[in-house]
Amino acid sequence: MRANNYKPLITGVLMMLMMVCGSGYANDFNRPGNLSNDYGLCISRGLPDNMSASYIFGRNEGTTDAEYVAVWRLDDDYNWLSATTNVKVVSTNAQDDSAGTGIRTITIVGLDSNYDVQSETLTMDATTAVTSANSYIRINKVYAASVGSGGGAAGTISVFDGAHTSGTPDTSTKIYASIGAGETAALQAVYTVPNDYNAYIYWLQFGSPASSYVRYRFKHRPTGSTSPWFIDYETHVNNAANDEVIRSSVPTRLAAKTDMFIEAKSGSGSLYSNGVFIIVLIDE
Repeated sequence: MRANNYKPLITGVLMMLMMVCGSGYANDFNRPGNLSNDYGLCISRGLPDNMSASYIFGRNEGTTDAEYVAVWRLDDDYNWLSATTNVKVVSTNAQDDSAGTGIRTITIVGLDSNYDVQSETLTMDATTAVTSANSYIRINKVYAASVGSGGGAAGTISVFDGAHTSGTPDTSTKIYASIGAGETAALQAVYTVPNDYNAYIYWLQFGSPASSYVRYRFKHRPTGSTSPWFIDYETHVNNAANDEVIRSSVPTRLAAKTDMFIEAKSGSGSLYSNGVFIIVLIDE
């Protein structure tokens, strides 16, 4: 094929990129050294101002064969908030403090009563609970904003509601996020789509370092705590050498205010499990 015959194809690709990602993408595409750009990089660079990507990773170190549990730090179901709540943060260690060696400040990203995104950064006060200024109906992300010389949490940090004893919440069903010692974020495969956005599931990944197999499910629930849960994908991973990855060219679309999470169940005994999903949020 003569080189000139490629011109309509190249023009078509650039026009598509301009429609999806904005004219800035196409301009960069034409510059030397920028030919490695792709659609995912376009979104990460913020060129389409109505799109963003989220990477949600969770880990559960005590997945058992008794029942399915959410892939997060607690070996149990995830605790969805039933009403807007001013949550609290507390640690089991005195070094998670404004001047300590552990986490000094912590950022909460969640949704308000209208499911609009809101966030705030709180200063840790060791084993004394600090209450959020915002009230939340969902918690989507919790991470360290600043740390001391230890580089991570000195103890277990909980985002919770209710009373606590020496930094440990009295009621486990009122814990909404947890950061383990040495870590800098709450690792939980749990997410809720913000108001005015649609979420497109582009990537699912499941794995375990265990020699036995682990079963996984990706589930979602439309708006409202009384809505039923739907299983979108179910699989099992045989062993540590066989992570399963699902990449979709026709992604699943989940509407605003939809809850989603990954749950796991071991084939035998107590096993480690982890799960990842990558979503693209579009304001449309």
